Amino acid sequence: MSAYPGIVRAPIPDAGATLAAAMLPRVDELAQVLVDRIRDNIEVYRSDDVVPPDDLYTSCRTNLEFMIRHVAHEPWLDLDAPRQTGRRRAEQGVPLAMVQTAFRHSFACMWEMIVTEAARTDTGHRR
Repeated sequence: MSAYPGIVRAPIPDAGATLAAAMLPRVDELAQVLVDRIRDNIEVYRSDDVVPPDDLYTSCRTNLEFMIRHVAHEPWLDLDAPRQTGRRRAEQGVPLAMVQTAFRHSFACMWEMIVTEAARTDTGHRR
């Protein structure tokens, strides 16, 4: 209940959703940032023989788009992307621990991208 009768507060927009929606048009560029981070930090992904570069880029882009759309509260939530990535990495012989490490890097990278977008657009200001 409002401290001021008759005054209705407008809902505060979800800054995370706003930031994620702003990031969506840049998903190709952001996916390459994620690919570089994974290849720099996880040895098994450095070998083109185990995970070809185009396969890594495609899975990073698909999973990053999945995460961005989820944060943006879009109804498009196809869990097929992370499932296919996990299945494909198993078929390629990537150890589960390395796949999990790549997903952790993905989430950390996503967080950093949201923070950067907030600073760039001043969307994440405190209220």
